[in-house]
Amino acid sequence: KQPDKTEEFYGAPVEVAYKDGKPTKAAIGFAKKCATDIDKITTTNYPNPFGISESRNLGTTISYEISKDANVSVEIYNIKGQKVKTLLSNFQKRGKHFVVWNGKDENNKNISSGVYFYKINTGNNSTIKKILLLK
Repeated sequence: KQPDKTEEFYGAPVEVAYKDGKPTKAAIGFAKKCATDIDKITTTNYPNPFGISESRNLGTTISYEISKDANVSVEIYNIKGQKVKTLLSNFQKRGKHFVVWNGKDENNKNISSGVYFYKINTGNNSTIKKILLLK
């Protein structure tokens, strides 16, 4: 018999019980449940860098996937850490979502070229990614 030990299954550390040299089904089932309880965010934006001009502003599309139903906010920050714009703040079901940022602030004014960050927050988890705005 292999001794019980802590192992990682599906991203969750689990105290594993062995039978006949293999992890028991109960241990693997518990690990799957723990992993699905973890609130995960995956995200990207395209195009990056993105540009705006007097005649054209397509913005950048921020795509993200959340693993659990949650209250979600998507916010844009400048390099100083000041919030520039809230793009979204509402309840969303788990799955894939997207929002478009057109390079404007809360007052609907074009902002200057530079490095910005978008932050996606689900209450239990958050992620921050860089965006480059060119004019």
